[in-house]
Amino acid sequence: MTEIVSSLLPFSLDFLVISFFSVLWAGMVFAVIWLVTIYGGYRFKAIYQWRSFWLCALVVSGSPFILAQVTDRLTLGLVPDLNFELPVAQDGASILPVNMALQNYVPTSLSVIELLAIFWLLLYASGVFFKLLKVILSQFFYGKRLSLITKGQLPIIEFGQLFTSSQSDYLRRSKTQVFITQAAVTPFVMHFLNRKLVLPAYVLSLDTDERNLIVEHEIMHLKRLDPLLILMVHIFTCILWFNPFLGWMKSRFSWSVELGCDREVLKSCKQDLHRVYAQTMIDTLRKNSSHKASDWAVAFSFLKGSSQVPFFRRRLMNIMEHSKKDTTNSDLEVHFRAMLFCSCSAILILGGLLLRPDLTMASEEVVTLIVPVDSARISSPFGDLSEIRKKSHEGTDFAAPLGTPVVSAATGVVIVSTDEYKHKNYGKIVIIDHGNSTKTLYSHLHDREVEVGQSVRAGQSIGTVGISGRVTGPHLHFELIKEGKRINPAPLLAN
Repeated sequence: MTEIVSSLLPFSLDFLVISFFSVLWAGMVFAVIWLVTIYGGYRFKAIYQWRSFWLCALVVSGSPFILAQVTDRLTLGLVPDLNFELPVAQDGASILPVNMALQNYVPTSLSVIELLAIFWLLLYASGVFFKLLKVILSQFFYGKRLSLITKGQLPIIEFGQLFTSSQSDYLRRSKTQVFITQAAVTPFVMHFLNRKLVLPAYVLSLDTDERNLIVEHEIMHLKRLDPLLILMVHIFTCILWFNPFLGWMKSRFSWSVELGCDREVLKSCKQDLHRVYAQTMIDTLRKNSSHKASDWAVAFSFLKGSSQVPFFRRRLMNIMEHSKKDTTNSDLEVHFRAMLFCSCSAILILGGLLLRPDLTMASEEVVTLIVPVDSARISSPFGDLSEIRKKSHEGTDFAAPLGTPVVSAATGVVIVSTDEYKHKNYGKIVIIDHGNSTKTLYSHLHDREVEVGQSVRAGQSIGTVGISGRVTGPHLHFELIKEGKRINPAPLLAN
């Protein structure tokens, strides 16, 4: 259990900081978008129909959290180019006493922030698991419910009797299954594994124009891949379930899906059908007023409860105010804004990756080092000049019996763990990054117990004393590197 906690701790501390700042970042994005919608929404009403805008808002708000995890994990596997001069290990140069209190130090308790970090990591993982499980189960039971409420697939020969020629052609080409149900549901589509269009039986009794508008609305969802996009957004927000600002953006994205679909339908129909379209939507809702219509128009809709009231009010306003004469200019304006917004989003995300500060808890300044080999004698200190070496020793050698455990001198992340590094003189070697341009090197090992990318805690075993490489006897060659230069570790090892 102790080893598990030790391996999780550095990552959990980083994860806690990243989670906190990702919420702050999403809050700033939310504030900007909220001001835009409040003060600019009346002038630029198309922003509510702009699906790409809200999708980009979600990505910009949440992607720094995900990209931080990906980039951190990718960089761990990179072997740094440490241009060290290869030491010649010597035995018996001199013997220095080592501080036994530091040698025997083993962390037995965790600070409050460390406990909080581990608790948050476990809570986050549990939250993601249950959120995704809920999505999977809901879709499973949704499919079961769908099979019960559908009467059967509509024969292809009846397509021409219910739909326009263009609608029938699209349904055939896209291999969309059409179902009729007696259940009190609103029309909706599914686009997960197979395309499905579900129509309540009362649609068959509607006027031709009303029925065509309803079917056109659902087909437009399929053409725009709305069900797939909504499912992807739902999974995205499940991963970021702890971020409260994404819920608001997700609901506005759902609004934009329906409003944008209405806009496309109105563009393709006659001007005098706008009122018919609005009345058809009202009649459909009235027929299902006793039914919990959380699946309006698309199978994975987010709209629930009271949020439907302002939503349908907005839909009716857009339908009645729509004008085909402004369609061309409006399209150009929307596309221009979409390009501008996407460009700014890309700059923000890339800039955040390139200029991302090192806001990790594991990057605290190393002020104390644990002696890496317990009960060892220093056979060659830092700066020692011997007749055989002919130059100053830039490491510290700890002589000990073969197989003696070697521990990490401080908390960090393993960046090198190999049997041969730079030169065979080193032998089996481990290098640990402790943040703030501080690294420690352990060479001439007999066994290596850690892998690249693994987080280690101060005092955790990383290998054993050996005779690999160029040596005159079993010992550990230990180096402390600060900003690429090897320095004397004695001040950090002694009182």
